[in-house]
Amino acid sequence: MSRGQFRSRNTVGETFSFKNNSDSGDTLTVQVSFTSGSDRVHWDWGDGGSVEADNFTSHIYSDAGTIKTITMGTNRLSKLSRLVMTGDKIYGHLDMSGWDNLDTFGVSSSFTNDNFNFTGITHTYSPQNFVSYDLQRNNMIGNHDMSMFPNLGGRFQIWSNPNLTGITHTASTQIFTQYRADSCNLTGTHDISMLTNLSNILRLNDNPNLNKILLTGNNNVFTQFYVQGCDILGNFDLSIFPNIGGAFLASFNSSLTGITHSYSPQVFTQYDIRSSDITGNHDLSMFPNLGGNIQLSLNSNLTGVTHTASTEVIWQYNISNCDITGNHDLSMFPNLGGPSPGGGFGNFNFGSNPNLTSITFPTTVSGGEVGIDIQNCGIIGTLDVSMFTNLTDRLRLSNNPSLRNVLLPNSTGTFDNVLTISGNRAFSFNNCDLGYVNFYPLSGATLNNNAPQGCSIDLSNNSMTSAEVNHILTDFSDITSNNLSGWSGVTLLDIGGTNAAPDTTSGGYNGIDAINYLTGVTAQWTIVTS
Repeated sequence: MSRGQFRSRNTVGETFSFKNNSDSGDTLTVQVSFTSGSDRVHWDWGDGGSVEADNFTSHIYSDAGTIKTITMGTNRLSKLSRLVMTGDKIYGHLDMSGWDNLDTFGVSSSFTNDNFNFTGITHTYSPQNFVSYDLQRNNMIGNHDMSMFPNLGGRFQIWSNPNLTGITHTASTQIFTQYRADSCNLTGTHDISMLTNLSNILRLNDNPNLNKILLTGNNNVFTQFYVQGCDILGNFDLSIFPNIGGAFLASFNSSLTGITHSYSPQVFTQYDIRSSDITGNHDLSMFPNLGGNIQLSLNSNLTGVTHTASTEVIWQYNISNCDITGNHDLSMFPNLGGPSPGGGFGNFNFGSNPNLTSITFPTTVSGGEVGIDIQNCGIIGTLDVSMFTNLTDRLRLSNNPSLRNVLLPNSTGTFDNVLTISGNRAFSFNNCDLGYVNFYPLSGATLNNNAPQGCSIDLSNNSMTSAEVNHILTDFSDITSNNLSGWSGVTLLDIGGTNAAPDTTSGGYNGIDAINYLTGVTAQWTIVTS
């Protein structure tokens, strides 16, 4: 079709124009649909090339980055219901006036942010029930007005627009299968209380200036509820949503002091509120299917967490660097442990809670492999981890000044260091008040001296007597002689510091003979004593 034919065919019709700055070799892809009938549109690509007539078409440019005006001709814009363009280097402002039956709209760029010069849109009223509205990875600036869409719904995606500060909506009762405005710059209060049927996916995360979200409750199921990386202030009341589940992320909100939930029967795969300011006791007793990855760490004013029974597998539980006080009860979770979704072992971290005096674990645990870290706490008396028969990788208990004994599990796991320094060894039991610890339950384990950082055991600075030191050394000698492939080559055993020196008789054990065997040609341990 010639340019003259294009102009003549649209003398009584209507046109829609926009600009782009495609480089040589770039492809512009556009798709339109009509509310009814089989009309066809005509495209002038703005580069002097041929004009095409197709509702779903692409054009490859040969010029290098000039600003071009693309014009679509049609009989009537109001008959068009759909416009989708992807990776098309849209330039400037897009005027959608006249598209008054729009129900599907999409302008998004590739991951290279092709549309960084696309800055805004003017819409006109449309009464249609929306299927989707996509504006991800563009450069929308300021507030985006969508108040002309009383039936907005379906899939709403306007994420990754770093200069978008707000979105204005009008009331809609349509169901949203997802609502995404994450990774923008939403500022102050984001009001979506007029959208009464949000469901499934709500993502407003990574808006560092977002202080408050106004919502209207409903009974719809949520599988993703993301508000992490914002600046939400005070308590966030989500009791209006009784079917939250899946992945819930509210981490990295430094002014978030609390979250109020209501009962939900949904299964959780992730619950993450770390690096916020959750204060006092955090109540999660309304979630009978809590599981997966639970992250509560780095809330310096968090003093406790209330749980209810759940049979879901919990492969990660991190409550480190808080102020958990007294006993922390996890006895209602019989499936503590991995594996993680990626196939790795689980991780339980209770470290750096100086007022944590005890942990109640379930009597039996049927979960997968798990490493445990309870360093820099205030554990008193005996710590029982004997139920973790899939203990692997590490057990770190250093700096518990009132810890007297550890009950170890019958585990055949593989243990190694994260780092060689004290506190990151496979077994870090230093700076406690330990006496004799029975390591025989781990006789079948593998201490992986071939790991990049080796495998070491730290029992230093426990004020052990010579009898206790002799007893432990003799146990290690017996265990190693019976499991040479698993226990030979320990890169370091530090049983020195405030511990008494071993001798040949105390407690009826010969610690010197044990050292000679362990450091000999067969076992090849390195041992530090007082």
